[in-house]
Amino acid sequence: KLAESLFKVNQELNRNNSIKLQSPSMLDQRDSLLSQLAQYVDLNVRENENGTVIVGISGPASSSILVDTVRQRQIGVQSHSLNGNIQGLVVDTYSNPTFIGVPKEGVIAGLIQLDNEVTQRLTDELNIFAKTFVDTINSHHRQGLDLTNSLGGDMFQIAPTYVVKNLGGVTDNSFVITGIP
Repeated sequence: KLAESLFKVNQELNRNNSIKLQSPSMLDQRDSLLSQLAQYVDLNVRENENGTVIVGISGPASSSILVDTVRQRQIGVQSHSLNGNIQGLVVDTYSNPTFIGVPKEGVIAGLIQLDNEVTQRLTDELNIFAKTFVDTINSHHRQGLDLTNSLGGDMFQIAPTYVVKNLGGVTDNSFVITGIP
């Protein structure tokens, strides 16, 4: 929403060709939106002669334009398997996604790092616990009778998980599917 509002301010500022002709309140609104947006992600801001701004999001891999005078791009979070399946920031999520990486500063950086460092590890540990629980119960259940007085059989089943990996970034659409027990 902030990027969208900043884009609208850019459109208004783009009506004049000099910053001297701009309304001070419009420039204040632009600066306020930039300040608010900077709380979420690390920004690169370049001001044009007429006061419009080109705003890029900084990341370890690159910098990508979020807002300019022509359009505003969406940001999102996606997994990136080349970096060990970590979550990272993506700009222009719908038409031409550009993976920026994990931002170093801002609220979004903290949330992504929380997911990458804590939530995924806890999820993995919970999955191990669930598999151990299911295997143990099924092992005991196979040694006795079930509710229909039939011998053996698994009480629980865990659906297999599949991981699709790109083979070294090749562009011929080759991939490997690996089943995870």
